[in-house]
Amino acid sequence: MRGMRKYSMSRGVVVAILGVAILALALPPAAGAPAQFTTVRVAFRPLQTWGPLFIAEKEGFFARQGIKIEWVQQRGGGEAMVPLLAGQLQVGPEAASAAFFNAAARGEMVRIVADKGYVAPGSHVWSSLVVRKDLAGSAIKTPADLKGRRIALNALGSTAHYTLTRILAKGGLKIEDVDLHRLPTESAVVALRSRAVDAIMVPEPWISHAEEQGFGVLFAASGDYIPNEQVGFLFFGPDFLRRDRALGQRFMVAYVEGLRQYVRGMTPRNLEIVSEYTQLPTETIRKGGWISMFADGHVEVNLLRRFQDWLYEIGMIGVRNPIQNIIDSTFIEYAASQLSPRL
Repeated sequence: MRGMRKYSMSRGVVVAILGVAILALALPPAAGAPAQFTTVRVAFRPLQTWGPLFIAEKEGFFARQGIKIEWVQQRGGGEAMVPLLAGQLQVGPEAASAAFFNAAARGEMVRIVADKGYVAPGSHVWSSLVVRKDLAGSAIKTPADLKGRRIALNALGSTAHYTLTRILAKGGLKIEDVDLHRLPTESAVVALRSRAVDAIMVPEPWISHAEEQGFGVLFAASGDYIPNEQVGFLFFGPDFLRRDRALGQRFMVAYVEGLRQYVRGMTPRNLEIVSEYTQLPTETIRKGGWISMFADGHVEVNLLRRFQDWLYEIGMIGVRNPIQNIIDSTFIEYAASQLSPRL
């Protein structure tokens, strides 16, 4: 009897302990308890091309990978490269630029790891040429009429610069034939409104803004001059490439999940999320168009080589990098191995 009583008491203790453990698991963490998440700093601009990242955060895909996003505001394109290389950012969603190719040529640990948007034929979502309304259709009717005109863009060696050279070539002109001004996108819009410049290279939503406000007209859509060109990319710096590749892999799994949802198009949910992060009305987003992206995040190597060749030809980079120095596809390959195939 004594032995049985001892056994019964032990079993009661075990049951009590299990009950407490189950209850603890069911309860939320106590106030002030550290969350079991790793913070990842990501360059941020309130643009639709960040859509897969917005979705991945909002839908909990990053949280599922134990990642908390810290958004680091950027004023313009190309700003993320320096803090990315310095380890102040882990992820730099950007367009390809001379700064990136030159960094790669110096042996810096920065690589393109995934797609973040390409130019669909006929689309004007990416940087396109907007002309002053009082000049469009009168003084400026064709690309040849841009000769000597004041044109603003956000950065040299950028895809906007690349697109502009294609537009000018259609009129038999070179970049030296125009009066080029480098201005942040928002400042370029102000300059067009005040007639300080004659034309600007800007993406949506500023194209729609210029037309709705009556001071600018879409003159040349990027999709008519660089169709299918891959423009937006996800860049990883030394933190993910060298110090913590496992965290980079987890980040990529969440990103590809967001990408898969994003490519379903302008669903009510996708529009709601992009609208929240960009602070743009859903109708403005609809009007501007939905940026095309590859659902698996792959990078078109030959198109990237072509862009690098152009930068080399205009003297903005000194060497042509071998492809392994500019792309690391192992992260999207890992994501594909962890996610179920798309239906």
